[in-house]
Amino acid sequence: MQTVLETAPAAAAPQVAAGTPTVPTGAPAKESVGRATMLREIDRARQEERDVMAGQVAGQIATSRRSSGLWLAVGLVTVLFLAGGAIGGAMWWNHHQAAQQAAQQEKSLAALGNKVVNVSQQINTNVWADVEKKVSPAVVHIRCLYRLRVPKIVAANSTAALSAGEVLLWEGVTGSGVLVRPGLVLTAKHVVEPWKVRFRDWDELQKGGAKAEYDELDVQFAGQQPLKATLVASSDEFDLALIQIQPTAAHEVPVAASNNAVRVTDRIAVISYPANLGERPSQVRNLSGFGADFSRITEVTPTFVTGTVTHPLTGSTGANYVVFDAAVTHGSSGGAVVNDKGELIGIVSQQFQQAKSINVQGQEIEINDVVSAGNMAVSPDDIRSFLRSRGVV
Repeated sequence: MQTVLETAPAAAAPQVAAGTPTVPTGAPAKESVGRATMLREIDRARQEERDVMAGQVAGQIATSRRSSGLWLAVGLVTVLFLAGGAIGGAMWWNHHQAAQQAAQQEKSLAALGNKVVNVSQQINTNVWADVEKKVSPAVVHIRCLYRLRVPKIVAANSTAALSAGEVLLWEGVTGSGVLVRPGLVLTAKHVVEPWKVRFRDWDELQKGGAKAEYDELDVQFAGQQPLKATLVASSDEFDLALIQIQPTAAHEVPVAASNNAVRVTDRIAVISYPANLGERPSQVRNLSGFGADFSRITEVTPTFVTGTVTHPLTGSTGANYVVFDAAVTHGSSGGAVVNDKGELIGIVSQQFQQAKSINVQGQEIEINDVVSAGNMAVSPDDIRSFLRSRGVV
């Protein structure tokens, strides 16, 4: 910058008042106003330059700070975004995994439920269907027709004596039995020797000359012709008897190992020929070569009824009975009571009551009347004991 220095023109010397001191003429002159102004302008210019430079520096600093703040904000937003994305992703992944696990658990539970239903259905249907298929062919219908003769007898409620040799009883009994060995059928004693059960003192009657005679004793498998049967043995302790038939293709039913195989609440099935159920007349061809070409028979089909063991087996001594709630009636006697394994755990027995008596040669003989087929069966231990005594097991 170019600075022009101006010098003020010399002024006339002022008049000096009296008494006023004078300034020596040799004193230096005062600095001019133009110089001071110039110096102030220089200082101001320098100050402005410094201010401009300071402003630029401050602006740069502010700009830098703003840029740093902006980048910091951007960084923070980015970090937050990434963190949020990571957290959101983790949450989504966890939710996805939880949903997959829940779906898998639902599938597993559904499969388990189906399995339980299938098992339940198998227990309730298929198991018994298999038992029926295996055991029913070995259960037979038994028909016993007999007559009882005595030489002399007087009824307790009558004074008339019957002549010697006159028939006292002529009865027919039907029941059931089960094949336990090839050609051997196990049944209830009162089915094939009913007189020994009805007359409690049969031995006394025999001493008086009483005699029982079979008119017919036969067995019949389901859908087959009747077969002649022969009494092999009966028990003095239990309501059991063995009869023999010609061997057939039917498979025998195994006897349970012991009474330990029977417990209260166990499911059981009774297979038998109650009353006239399952009977129907049919004609079959006579292949013997004798008699008519066709003969008329009654075909039979067993019933299969399930139930539950309702009482513990009776005492450790004497006869033991399996008590159950499956429906039975006349004709079921001697039928098979089996468990869900198809093992024989009982032979259906009957309940009797003392109803009347007869006089045989002056002695009163008590007679038992059948009350019902009874929801009771001879136990496995008693069955095995009887069969063992006959050399069967």
